Amino acid sequence: NISSQKITQSGLSATLNESEMLALKGIDALNKDAASILRESIADQYFKRNGFVALNGKCGVNCFDGVYIKGNQVVLSEVKPLASNNTIKLSDNLKSPNNIGVQMTDTWITTRVAELRSTGDAAKILAADTIERAMFDGRLVKIVSGVNENGMTFVKLVK
Repeated sequence: NISSQKITQSGLSATLNESEMLALKGIDALNKDAASILRESIADQYFKRNGFVALNGKCGVNCFDGVYIKGNQVVLSEVKPLASNNTIKLSDNLKSPNNIGVQMTDTWITTRVAELRSTGDAAKILAADTIERAMFDGRLVKIVSGVNENGMTFVKLVK
């Protein structure tokens, strides 16, 4: 869990455009899957509008919501609901049969990189290679993007 104190201390509000803010106004009325798609779409639009190049980091349900490059940095974005109490909850997959770890930890990222490679898709393998090199070189930035009807807040994760 990312506490409200952590979000208050180190969270950064994203500047969304009018159409994005309008789309978010109805997010609470959507079912879980539709709300998740909307949150990820808003985050993706934000990154692209701000000069980030998107890579294909999708490999199923437990993969990267966003993989972006800007300059020398590789950014992983995990998009989650920003709760009414100003907290964000990451999934804990340590109890899952494949033990892929807590989202955004190095263990989780490594297992997801392997999953991208296993798809055999050239674009996904490129994303996997890019993420792995950035981890090795210390250029990987991990961001949780908390989204609710009031907007989007970023929290940069550190080890």
